[in-house]
Amino acid sequence: MITAVNESTKLSQEVKASSNGELLVKLGSQSGNNEQVYDGSAAWANSSSANTNKDIDITPPTTLQVNGLYAVTVINPSAVTALTVVAQNKGTFGGSAKYSTLAQFSVAANTNRTVIVQGWMLGEGARLTLSNDTGLGVADGFTAYVRVRKV
Repeated sequence: MITAVNESTKLSQEVKASSNGELLVKLGSQSGNNEQVYDGSAAWANSSSANTNKDIDITPPTTLQVNGLYAVTVINPSAVTALTVVAQNKGTFGGSAKYSTLAQFSVAANTNRTVIVQGWMLGEGARLTLSNDTGLGVADGFTAYVRVRKV
């Protein structure tokens, strides 16, 4: 039997030959991952206009992977608006910070969504920008919750 670990995904595999000569592969679990990178929230006040951005700056983990996978979970409790979520990498060019978009997704009103983003956090920092797609009424303020895990 041979056990191999993919260094990119940390997924272990066991390979062995059966009695009739066939190769059997058993996938193991990931090791050293599932690190929580961010856990927090973003709040919109009552009467917020549509497309009000909330920026969440995230410090990248100390161990970066070129093809790293990150699970971004957003809980949107608003019954009024969907949220647009943009994942960005930060870089400094000409002395000023610039944010390049890597992925974008929507979270419908009153739902939760997890999206896997690959290759994120390969710069000086990372940012999630959340924005409400619809203007809010006088009593429609809410707080969305965000968690990012390295998987």
